[in-house]
Amino acid sequence: MTNSSNGFSFRVVRFISQLLKSLWLFFPGILFLILFIFCFWMLGQGKDIIIAFTENQSQVGFLSFNYTRPVFFLAIGFWIYVSWYSSRIISYIKKSKQENTLQEIAGIDKDKAAEAFKAHKNYFELNENFLNEFPRMIGNACFLIIELAVLQSPLLYNPLGLTTAIIIFVIALILLRYINKWISRSQAVKPSFRKLFWILLIIFIAIMLFISFLPGKAHIFILLGLLILFHAVFILYINLRRVQMDEEANTVRAKLKMGQQKGNRRNVLMKIMDFFCVPRKESGYFKWFLLIGMCGIIFYLLAINWLLFARGIGPFPFMILAFGVLLSFGNTVTAFSVRYVINFHFIFFVLALLFGIGETHFVRKFNSPVDDNKYASRPRLQTYLTAWLKDRNVLADSSNSGYDIYFVMANGGASRSGYWTASVLGKIEDSSLVHEPANRFSDHVFCLSGTSGGGVGVASFFGLLKDKNEKLRPIYSLSSKEFLKQDYFTYTVARMLGPDFFNYIFHISSVADRAAALESSFEESSLASNDSVYRVPFYDSLSNFPALKGDHVFLPILCVNTTRMQDGNPGVVTNLSLDSNLFNNRVDVLKLLKKDEDISLTSGAILGAR
Repeated sequence: MTNSSNGFSFRVVRFISQLLKSLWLFFPGILFLILFIFCFWMLGQGKDIIIAFTENQSQVGFLSFNYTRPVFFLAIGFWIYVSWYSSRIISYIKKSKQENTLQEIAGIDKDKAAEAFKAHKNYFELNENFLNEFPRMIGNACFLIIELAVLQSPLLYNPLGLTTAIIIFVIALILLRYINKWISRSQAVKPSFRKLFWILLIIFIAIMLFISFLPGKAHIFILLGLLILFHAVFILYINLRRVQMDEEANTVRAKLKMGQQKGNRRNVLMKIMDFFCVPRKESGYFKWFLLIGMCGIIFYLLAINWLLFARGIGPFPFMILAFGVLLSFGNTVTAFSVRYVINFHFIFFVLALLFGIGETHFVRKFNSPVDDNKYASRPRLQTYLTAWLKDRNVLADSSNSGYDIYFVMANGGASRSGYWTASVLGKIEDSSLVHEPANRFSDHVFCLSGTSGGGVGVASFFGLLKDKNEKLRPIYSLSSKEFLKQDYFTYTVARMLGPDFFNYIFHISSVADRAAALESSFEESSLASNDSVYRVPFYDSLSNFPALKGDHVFLPILCVNTTRMQDGNPGVVTNLSLDSNLFNNRVDVLKLLKKDEDISLTSGAILGAR
């Protein structure tokens, strides 16, 4: 009884030990699974991204092709294929290292070492079961977390809760392991298995293309059904792969023998495969892996450097694509770590700690004429108030009707807050133009203040008020909506998951960060505005939006609230000259600029949202 208990305890401890070692070995793939869960299961913004993708629709006509849908599934395929196969390569290297150790200690040849490793798997650091199963489990987990993210969408009448989703994920992952075992042992060798794979693949592609041509929104259950069908294709593929590899093994051996007779010459592909310990019988799969990886990296780089391309992909597919590219980088580092028995991840973390101390995010500035120091001539609050009251003849008005004065304050809330703020202010302005054109709402606005998304919203309305006497059509709300409804997320997050990711170590660029990408997105949208709406002049210099022109009011006071990260001191981007005592020692951001420097209205607005 004691021996039995000890044996059971030993097996449990050994299982836990190998499980923890496997988690560490394959941690890049697992890390991105956790990151996806955090982004799209827990964050409301992530769920909004899924909703936006689901509600994305073709514009007009039956033949209008909605390419974002096939792009979404291609991105999923890329992420999952890279997660699975790069983890498989790591397992090959780890297995080869253990076999080589056995070969050196026992003084046996490579084939006998492989047989001994398989026969005595429980005596090694990581046995064959864990090395074979973990890559498959990572691939299946990728599908499961996307499927469960869709089932948690607020679009559903009764979406899954987070706890329920976690329970389903764990149970489904365990069941899929046994389903894979059953398929590989008894089903994959059947001739009908290959036919089933091709039938399901063709059905998946046909349905995906069909819904891409359909106008309007695709129902969320259609999206879920395609994901499940794609998942089934993946399961069949990884099991069919093993059967096909066994069929090709004899052919590869024959070619190797011929190669030895000819001097054992190896091409570049074979040298790479040998370096990463990939079996020669997998040359076809390895070629596809390299080709798919290169295509993914090219699309990834295009999205980072090309605004229109990034917007064409959309946020949800791009984030999945970026996860795949960054995972390939992480698994490459792991592969070298296992190959040379050096923890390169630790080295990168140390380098990031040492070199990441320096600042990598800078405010985008440009040169202005040296003698054009407009920010030094900004009015103080008392001067502006006197001019504002004088222009409206408020103090000289002897009637008892009074004069309305508005202070607009907008809270943060990302793009949703900016869109809502600007459209509401535009709607009020439109209404006043229709009913009382001589007494416009903007004439009564004394100050516009906001932070984060709210700051972008008030800055958009503020920009529309430039030369407002020439803008007499009531389309302020429409202009704001057209401007702020654009996709400002994808290009920004592309820089965050691109240059910003590596800038902490390499300091590639001082300006090409996510804030600069967001600013250029706003400016490009501003320049691309059509004639049916007013152009929001976010591309213009902030110095061209003075509060006063001469002794008369030109624009309301703009206050974009920000924070100095070095000491947490609050600051304000404003067209007013701040009195430090009156404004509680807030930093006057524009006062920090040199006399030959300027920033755009975009940069000023984004300083409250960086």
